[in-house]
Amino acid sequence: MNSSENVTGLSISMIARFVLLASIAGLSLSSCGNDDGAASAVDSEAASPLALENTTWQLVELVALGGHSFIPEDPADYTLSFRPESRLTGKSDCNTFTAQWALEGGSLTFADYRSTRSLCIRGSLHNYYSLYLREVTSAVAEAGGLALETPTPGVRLAFKAAD
Repeated sequence: MNSSENVTGLSISMIARFVLLASIAGLSLSSCGNDDGAASAVDSEAASPLALENTTWQLVELVALGGHSFIPEDPADYTLSFRPESRLTGKSDCNTFTAQWALEGGSLTFADYRSTRSLCIRGSLHNYYSLYLREVTSAVAEAGGLALETPTPGVRLAFKAAD
């Protein structure tokens, strides 16, 4: 897992193309409606700002560099809690973490990320999860869930709302 920490940056043009495609996809979804003319719940989420404060999420899939998909055995082992005053807390398998979060439009960033450093058992997603959380640049509401994306194409974290 340590080799994934040597992720290289992307060119500005690649990032710009990705943002443009994501914007077009978002506009396409937000223009869809029900046959009776009423907006569906998904349409409302796409059109309105994402509200993260006072929500808690559990990881259901982590797609790493190279397109490798990992599904945690227990989603409750990997959480994000968006607290008031821009505080983020969470669990990453055998570790806990804190950070500051900022959401502006669909752009989400985490700052001052701090984590305990316990050595988790083999098969843990902690290293990937911790690495990719630090690189998050956007948040997208998806059918009852939340997707966090990084500037690296294909790398994403998918969450469901915690019970």
